[in-house]
Amino acid sequence: MKTTTLLSALAAAAAALLLAPGCADNLSGSSYSSSTSRSGYVEQEGELLAVTPVTIEGKEGSVGLLAGSILGAAVGSTIGGGHGRTVATALGGVAGGAVGAGAEKSATKQNGVELRVKLDDGRVVNVTQTLGDDYFVPGQRVRVLFGADTRVRPL
Repeated sequence: MKTTTLLSALAAAAAALLLAPGCADNLSGSSYSSSTSRSGYVEQEGELLAVTPVTIEGKEGSVGLLAGSILGAAVGSTIGGGHGRTVATALGGVAGGAVGAGAEKSATKQNGVELRVKLDDGRVVNVTQTLGDDYFVPGQRVRVLFGADTRVRPL
């Protein structure tokens, strides 16, 4: 296989791996992970006091690191010859891994809200989640589901 064909194949594989993390976890009140299905929740009602926009940081996982390392090493392997090529390949892999991990973290970052709820028993709780299909305004009656992953849902 020619070097350019190999590099093209490696670049395509690395790009696919980098794009995969773009599907960030759905952290809305109406989305349940398979690990929390069949879990019990204690429900309490209350009044929504405030809705504050927040940023939910992304995850730095192994997918971006691996994809970036592969791509960086592939690019580095085209530089120089002999021991210089070996060093360039290694450095390319390290630098690519760092860039890939950062790209994954950026791709999985989400906009969310902090919901401040005064429960009917007088306690105040704050829950951070993405909006999903739900719409929230201060003064609205909501239910807070306390459990494996606490969430707020409109009534």
